[in-house]
Amino acid sequence: MVIAVTLNPTLDRTLEVASLEPGGVHEVERSVSVAGGKGVNVARVCQALGGRSLASGLLAGETGRLLARRLEEEGIEGRWIWTGGETRSNVTVVDRRSGKDMHFIETGPEVAPGELEELEAVLSQATREGDWVVFSGRPARGLPDSCYGRLIALVRSRGARVALDSSGPALLCGVEARPDILKPNAAELEEIAGKK
Repeated sequence: MVIAVTLNPTLDRTLEVASLEPGGVHEVERSVSVAGGKGVNVARVCQALGGRSLASGLLAGETGRLLARRLEEEGIEGRWIWTGGETRSNVTVVDRRSGKDMHFIETGPEVAPGELEELEAVLSQATREGDWVVFSGRPARGLPDSCYGRLIALVRSRGARVALDSSGPALLCGVEARPDILKPNAAELEEIAGKK
């Protein structure tokens, strides 16, 4: 099984308008809303390819409940830790005339002390020998930089293999835990290597 962990998932909304004019009022011609976040997408692709997946991580508020329902509708099992605040929404506005788009990204909730330990308990229970656990995205506010390192050590102790796709200090701490697969982009690889 693939366990896909997203520590700061999002409800992704895409709005299409004919032409985007600063200060104008725009009629939305098409609107799409889907559960998002790198780990959520990993679970979705695994499911589409006929594999067995479990989505996990941190959700909050009405947006989190909507995200969980959307995944259930797709047939993706989820085991979530509920935190205070509100799961973030990301909005993309597509200007059909120019073909360009604009992205508006929310920060998301701040995780309370103890909620990382709750996630560790969920992962300890869910992970079996031979599973793959994929940690993706930047952690939510309030989580320590060491969170991926801690989680990687935990699931390895359960016999799982690990993939990590993140950035910033959490990526650097996660690298020290030696995941089986690391998926950096060019900027993240430079950050890990400490040079261009």
